[in-house]
Amino acid sequence: MRHDYQLPGDWHAKSDEEKDQWFKQERARRQHITQQTPTSKELSHKTTRYHRKRKAAGWQMTKHNR
Repeated sequence: MRHDYQLPGDWHAKSDEEKDQWFKQERARRQHITQQTPTSKELSHKTTRYHRKRKAAGWQMTKHNR
């Protein structure tokens, strides 16, 4: 199955119900971000800032290097 989700590390240990709940929450989060609400803009800003701080600390984001 191909997808663009970053699955949690314990994915294989989750039950079907837990996986379903995780997917629903992730889809809701992504929808919320694309709606351009004040909350989504704040989340986007915080995510960008987090990545900038990690990069400055010497971390590399592997998702962007694939």
